[in-house]
Amino acid sequence: MPRYHYSSQDVSAALRDVGLGRGDVVFCHVGLLKLGFPKEMHQGRSAFEVIHDSLWEILGPDGTLLTPAYSYSFCKGEVFDPDQTPSDVGPFGEAFRKLPGVKRSLDPIFSVAGKGPRVDELFADLPRNCFGSDSIYDRLGRIGAKLVNIGVTTHTRTPLHYIEQVIGVPYRYPKIFSGLIMRNSRPVKEDWIFSVRIMGNFSLPTADKIEQEELELNLARAAGLGLGRIVSIGFNDFYDLCRKKIARDPWFFAREQVDPIDRERNRVGKQEFNLHLLENPEPEQLAACLKCLPRDVVSEGFDTALRVISQVIPLTIHEYPTGTECFGRIIPEKWTCHEASLVASDGRPIFSYADNPRHVASYSQSFEGEISRDELFRHLYTDPAHPGEIPFAFMYYDRDWALCCSQKTKDVLTADRYQVKIRCDFSYGTLKVGEYALPGRIEDFILICSRLGPGLSGRDDVQSVAAGLDMLRVLKARPDRRYTYRWLVLPDAVGLAAYIRQNEWLVPKIKGGISLGPLSPAAPLVRLDSLEGPAAAAICLDPAAWLEDLRPNSDAACRCNTFNPALPLISLPETADSDAFHPTLVRLVKLLED
Repeated sequence: MPRYHYSSQDVSAALRDVGLGRGDVVFCHVGLLKLGFPKEMHQGRSAFEVIHDSLWEILGPDGTLLTPAYSYSFCKGEVFDPDQTPSDVGPFGEAFRKLPGVKRSLDPIFSVAGKGPRVDELFADLPRNCFGSDSIYDRLGRIGAKLVNIGVTTHTRTPLHYIEQVIGVPYRYPKIFSGLIMRNSRPVKEDWIFSVRIMGNFSLPTADKIEQEELELNLARAAGLGLGRIVSIGFNDFYDLCRKKIARDPWFFAREQVDPIDRERNRVGKQEFNLHLLENPEPEQLAACLKCLPRDVVSEGFDTALRVISQVIPLTIHEYPTGTECFGRIIPEKWTCHEASLVASDGRPIFSYADNPRHVASYSQSFEGEISRDELFRHLYTDPAHPGEIPFAFMYYDRDWALCCSQKTKDVLTADRYQVKIRCDFSYGTLKVGEYALPGRIEDFILICSRLGPGLSGRDDVQSVAAGLDMLRVLKARPDRRYTYRWLVLPDAVGLAAYIRQNEWLVPKIKGGISLGPLSPAAPLVRLDSLEGPAAAAICLDPAAWLEDLRPNSDAACRCNTFNPALPLISLPETADSDAFHPTLVRLVKLLED
């Protein structure tokens, strides 16, 4: 038996048989080991050199060759350096990217290595979306490139994810990854979108399901080579066939059709909270019940909080799936923290998630290990301005872990070593927004927003809900109301963006917005006017006649948004209690209605 399985002549012949020629733009997945050993190995030539040189023999100087150099850097929480970060997807791409004249796209997850006259136009100014519109996979289709698998099965066809994202299949969703990219020798923090699959075998890709049909329709061509073969198809032919399959069955390229929420709940488990709420509870009882819940943006705790409030006032619950894009924001995954703790090296517990959910940063990654004091402090959030309070910290898109404690606690952490344990899960879920509509004589309405997240700077947002309920009681006491009022209970500003995005037909009827407490740490007042997209122009309304009465100096108990004078947005001071802000709400309702 021969000690080799193919020769360079065999490679060139097979490449011609599958339709490659001079000047082609080729994106190829290569599995060197799948083909066996080339005859030229005894001459000192590697399998890479044989395949690489044969490709250029066929493509010629006017051809362009591209291959994956995927590093998944942001997924792993690593810095991406296009010159140094190795490829994670096989020896061919890694060897190719190191060659003189080969360029690499600045994608920190799915970078591509390429050489040839079309590379610059394919790599220039790529959007920060691995598989979105105008991504490299979109551009390859537009220029009529060819998709080639050498030695690897057609199961491995990354461009499928472009079609899956553009169409919007039910087993994948866009997710933001943040990290550092080395640009001109300097680290730059960037956010990139990668359409990830929902965890589970059911969502594993099966691009090879259409290979036989491609060959029967003469869309693809195949030729044997060594222990494997080469398959080639035009990007546009591949995309067109994928679109037809997904249009008939959105689950076509998944292994199994399932209920994603149920599968994720079974995988992660469901948190249960033992709550006891009396009928017709007093505001203090409701506040105490809500305060004990970890109310992260997409979480079982926030969902439970809405169910608790619904026992007091009937809320309509709106659900927005993970990955939903709304005015530049993307709804994050559901985050479930099972446990988190900091323990001294002698075994003495210092604090834990069970003591207070604020002790772990919202959307922290899991971590377990013994670390130094310096390392701990790099991952520990405090608020020196409020030394006795545990701050709220969140890291929706950073692939890192973090704990939180009061400055007073940090000041006594003098030991050299500590044990950290954080166990949490990320899963596909739905962000929920509670709505209560109080009708008036006209359909034009005032939007009232209560944020019910974990709270900012040690402050708990249950005050915002209490204010909303109080305002509704004041409004209900006026049977002849002019405006309709819509009260929203939101986990964060992204909840408001999702609600507006899905209810744009309501936007022309908005006559004002009231934020009963800040909606985000970056902006102490909600800013509907900052939303982008078709709703933005409609939100900029004519000034209300009563706006001047709501300036900051008109009432010490409320502050008014002055970012857009046409849209009054009121925020209660962080220290106000129910007795302090009730007169303000009465006065506000009088201004609105009279």
